[in-house]
Amino acid sequence: MQPGSLLCDVTSVKEEPSKTIAEVLADNVEFIPTHPIFGPRTTELDNQVIVLTPTEKGKWYKKVFDYLESKNMRVIETTAEHHDYMMSIVQVLTHFAYISTASAFEKLKVNIKETEDYESPIYNLLIDTIARIVSQNPFLTLHSN
Repeated sequence: MQPGSLLCDVTSVKEEPSKTIAEVLADNVEFIPTHPIFGPRTTELDNQVIVLTPTEKGKWYKKVFDYLESKNMRVIETTAEHHDYMMSIVQVLTHFAYISTASAFEKLKVNIKETEDYESPIYNLLIDTIARIVSQNPFLTLHSN
């Protein structure tokens, strides 16, 4: 990378990636670890959460922070360690609940198509969310502790 440039990551785990990047990144390149807490289908940044876990705040940091705030984003500054702990609750437990429900459906041999005639709005949301989560790589939500 060019001297004076900025590297941002968008990983959902911060501790290990940040350590690895810090080991290999040139001293004259600024690194801002970020975690947008929204998916690629999000069309508006207004009121979306983004977490920043900088170990140092260089010349780019204020520009990035101000830009995110100008988009009315909810910017959270924390440590990589605290971020990963919070994600172990917010993401991992949520995914665990949905994957457990999907597993129960599978064990009970539930015909999801047949249940559609009986679905409530919350059940429909549950099925949509389960479909999205089980189609993802399960290792994305593993926590190292």
